[in-house]
Amino acid sequence: MVARVGAEGPTNATSFQNIRQCTFPSLFVVTRKMDSIDVAVESLRFQIVQTEAVLKNLKFQLAEVEKEQQQHSQPNASRDLSHAQPQTPTPPIPVSQPNGLSQTNGTSKWPLEAENYKRYGRQLILPQVGLQGQLNLTDASVLVVGVGGLGCPAAAYLAAAGVGTIGLIDGDIAEISNLHRQIIHTSSTVGKHKVDSAVQYLRELNPLPKYNSYPKNLSPDFAVELFKDYDIILDCTDRPTSRYLISDAAVLAGNPIVSGSALGTEGQLLVLNDGSIVQGKQPRKFCYRCVFPKPPPPETVLSCGEGGIFGPVVGVMGVLMATEVLKLLIRDTYDQQPGRSYRHIVPEQDIGGPPDQPSMLLYSATSEPMFRTVRVKGKREDCLSCSCSSTLSQESLTSGSVDYAVFCGLRTPTSLLEPEERCSPEDFIQNSDLDAPGCVFLVDVRPKTEFDLGHISGSINAPIQDLEETDYGNNVSDTIRQAELKRRSDSKQSAGSIFPHAQEKYVYIICRQGNDSQRAAKTFQRKFPGIKVCDIIGGLDAWRKTIDPTFPDY
Repeated sequence: MVARVGAEGPTNATSFQNIRQCTFPSLFVVTRKMDSIDVAVESLRFQIVQTEAVLKNLKFQLAEVEKEQQQHSQPNASRDLSHAQPQTPTPPIPVSQPNGLSQTNGTSKWPLEAENYKRYGRQLILPQVGLQGQLNLTDASVLVVGVGGLGCPAAAYLAAAGVGTIGLIDGDIAEISNLHRQIIHTSSTVGKHKVDSAVQYLRELNPLPKYNSYPKNLSPDFAVELFKDYDIILDCTDRPTSRYLISDAAVLAGNPIVSGSALGTEGQLLVLNDGSIVQGKQPRKFCYRCVFPKPPPPETVLSCGEGGIFGPVVGVMGVLMATEVLKLLIRDTYDQQPGRSYRHIVPEQDIGGPPDQPSMLLYSATSEPMFRTVRVKGKREDCLSCSCSSTLSQESLTSGSVDYAVFCGLRTPTSLLEPEERCSPEDFIQNSDLDAPGCVFLVDVRPKTEFDLGHISGSINAPIQDLEETDYGNNVSDTIRQAELKRRSDSKQSAGSIFPHAQEKYVYIICRQGNDSQRAAKTFQRKFPGIKVCDIIGGLDAWRKTIDPTFPDY
């Protein structure tokens, strides 16, 4: 047919275009349909092969059972097995196991369950991990001591990596003040034991590991026996007493320790009691007492609640602790890689020696560089815990002959002042008048950042760290003088000298919890002889409970 030219031309052209649009899509659809049919055919063939294999397996198992049945029914029948040909058994169908292994009747077709190849696939393909490394993790057990800012991220990554058994011990209850850094706990679990809150989170993250929870504080009575049930110990505590106890118990039980700490914007990390540290050709395990043979002065030890903590800092340290644990568990696999061997996070150039020398990792969020390592002395020949001459024993721990509170200097008098030098918040309200010119002064010895969060009206800020400096007494005098001048100006009285009549001057000292204020009172008495100084018992915590319930609780 020839298209006519003229008025009908466009119509014929349009018709041709319509034909082309109808034809080519049809061909495309047919082609696509053929491709999908081919895929379906291949898929069905694959399913048939799989089904036949399963059927063959079932037939084989049936034949074996029938053979046993026949043998039991004819126990005395003679059997001629001289011409029997060995049959190659078809591998049995895998059965899913709780620990992620794929097993049937004690044998394995695949070392891991199908789901776990997906779950752990991104680390399985790493040459440092591989299948053997993952099996090491599945067989391993790790105890996390302290489920706080360090323990939360560490436990989460250990569970996610597939560590087979994870123990959690902590006697604390989850509080709302924990949530900015202890990422396992949530608003809905506030009020629950931290270990129960943690197990709830971890099971949702990975239900395959076994989780053991111990809702109590670690004690010398059972520490060694508990440690014997685990391969590695994570020290996520924040007190010297706990650190020395964990170290001693791990030495007796033979556990490596990954120990971390964080305060403010800084953190540190140590791997202790680990046989991979070699000097010469001999393992040189060293413990916490080797690095810190003497505890720090008690007054310098601060918890996160006292010294503050930047949430991501403790998170970084917890993640690094989990990293070190996993490296310990897979190091056999890592050592098999050509040209590689297991090492802690210790660059050789940073410590001036081989990377297997004892060292400690330091982190500071506000420094440049943020990470650095320092060498530590390592094993001490006279160590009270791990040396050849050590007399430490499990009995000495359980009997109480090793008193960690005394060793760390915590068994000191709770009151540094005489009873008449202390008063309750109620007594302060009744017997003082901060508005009276030049008579009563309330000195708040908290750091300025805490003072700015909230303070009692009329109080003067003199941080205890500054107050205890030798040359800071004049600054305190100037501060109080300025307060006195302001009062006299407000009341239109003439200004007098600072503390003109000692018997008329009273300085009340307050802090957050009533501890630093006692030290500050002693300092005041020494620097300003004759001035009447009184410590407010319980500090601002007691003030909030008895006087002003709206005072910020932080």
